[in-house]
Amino acid sequence: MGRDAIMPERGSEPDGGVAPSRMRVYRHSLPIRLTHWINMFCLLVLLMSGLQIFNAHPALYWGSDSDFDNPFLAIGPEISDAGEEIGSLRILDQYMFETTGVLGLSSEGARAFPSWATLPNSQWLAMGRHWHFTFAWIFLLNGLVYIGYALASGHLRRGLVPTGRQFRHLPRTTGQSRLASYFCQPIENAA
Repeated sequence: MGRDAIMPERGSEPDGGVAPSRMRVYRHSLPIRLTHWINMFCLLVLLMSGLQIFNAHPALYWGSDSDFDNPFLAIGPEISDAGEEIGSLRILDQYMFETTGVLGLSSEGARAFPSWATLPNSQWLAMGRHWHFTFAWIFLLNGLVYIGYALASGHLRRGLVPTGRQFRHLPRTTGQSRLASYFCQPIENAA
């Protein structure tokens, strides 16, 4: 099936007549759709296993040094002023947001992300890394299949590379977006 292939569907009416036809428009071929769905699934697994990896040490650092006393971002349990244990998100050790119930502290105990958001759902760093690296390879191989198919079928040339006509309209489009950004300036208080 080529680009924008039209597939008519016909049905029968109860009185024996022919129902009006509906049209299906396929904008992408089956291999393109499959590789996109595989990518989506891979990205979901990469996100969930990445959260599991983050749970092992729930802090991020800025720069080339890891100052364990002052992380850029940290998620975990803390003791509040009232003496209760709460979940918190700290940024630059200056801003603290209470996140009890979701991040840092939930009904499962102290974890940066709850078990329903991680893969595997238990605290298991080694398995989380296995999931992460396995699906990173699947993601890479699927990308190579997509690029190979896009080159071989002409999808790259037909659907992704801009045409000469589109390039000719580029200055006008750029000018229009600059004009829009000029008129869409934020309004400041005149007080």
